[in-house]
Amino acid sequence: MKNKVLSSLVFLIAFSYSLLSQNTFAKIYDMYNWGNETTSNINQLGDNYIIMGNGFKVKDSILYNGYNLFKINKTGDLIWKKLNFTDYNADGAEAVYRENNDLYYVLRNEKDYYNTFLSIFHTNENGDTLDLIKINDIDSVHLGNQGITKIGNYFYLLNAKKSEEEDVLFHSTQKVHLIKVDKNGEIVKRKKFDAPDRLHVPWRLYKTLDENLIFTRVYTVPGDDIKKIAMLCKYDTLLNEIWSTKIGGSRHELSPPYLAPLPDGGYVTSFTVDTVGGWWSFISKYDDTGKRLWKHNLVTYYGKYNGSADAYNTYRIVYGFNTAKNGDIL
Repeated sequence: MKNKVLSSLVFLIAFSYSLLSQNTFAKIYDMYNWGNETTSNINQLGDNYIIMGNGFKVKDSILYNGYNLFKINKTGDLIWKKLNFTDYNADGAEAVYRENNDLYYVLRNEKDYYNTFLSIFHTNENGDTLDLIKINDIDSVHLGNQGITKIGNYFYLLNAKKSEEEDVLFHSTQKVHLIKVDKNGEIVKRKKFDAPDRLHVPWRLYKTLDENLIFTRVYTVPGDDIKKIAMLCKYDTLLNEIWSTKIGGSRHELSPPYLAPLPDGGYVTSFTVDTVGGWWSFISKYDDTGKRLWKHNLVTYYGKYNGSADAYNTYRIVYGFNTAKNGDIL
C-alpha cells in the first residue's frame, strides 16, 4: 500500500530567471498524479502565477479524473494548491488562453486508449471551475502550447489529428486542423492542412490587432520526408487565408517556430535549423502583410549533423531571445 501511495506522487519544478539569465529561484511542489508530469502550463496574473499541472488518472477507480492547479507568487511561494475533477479521462494541459483574469485551458482527454478528444477547462483566478466544454472532435492528439485563442464568443484552435502516413525520421505524422468552436464545443468551421506536420510541434496561434488569426506551423514537403518548411500564416475568423509566407526551411532538422505578436502590429519569429556545419538560429520581424523587415542569425552549436553522441546530448534549440527593437541580440 505504501508503494502505491508513493507512486502516486510526482513533483512539479518551477524556475524563474531574470533578464540576465540568472536563476532567481527554483522550487519543487508536490502534486497528486498517477504517472509522469509532462505537460504543465503557467500564466501570469499580476504579480502571481497560475500553474496547471498534468492530469491524473485514479488507478482502478471509477472516480473522475482531475487536474492540479497551483498559484505561486513572484518568489515562488505557494499561495494555494487545488485539485479539480473533470468529467473525462485526463491527460495533458495542452494550451492556455487568458481573457482578463479568466483562464481557458485546453485539455487532452482519452475516451479510450485509441480515441482522444479535447476539452476547454475554464477557471477564474482563484482556481474555481467555471465551465468544462467538450469539443466534439475525436482522434485529437496534440495542441501546441499556445494553440488556442478566443475572438468574441468563439474559440479557435490548431488541433493535430492522427494521420496514417509514416515519417521516416519522426515515426509518425499528424494532420493539422484549424477549427472554430462555439461555446457548446460544437465545431462550426474547419480548415484542413493537407501536408503532414511534424509530431509534437508547439504551434503558436494568436489573435491579431484587427481580430484575425496569426499562427506558425512546420510541415513536411509531400513526397520528401526529409525537407521541412516553416510558415507564418494569417487567416480571418471564417478560416480563409489572408496571407501565408515561408519563414524558413531545412533539409535536416527544423525546430518549432516561436511567434510573438508586437504592439505595433508586427510579428517576431524565431527557430533553429540543423545543417552539416552546425545549428543556426534565426530571429526575424514581419509586418502585418507578411513582409520580412529584418533577420538575424547566429550559430548555436558546431558539429556534424547527428555525427556524434555529443550532438544528441547537447541542448541545441534556442527558445527565446532578448533583443532591441531592430533585432540586435542583447
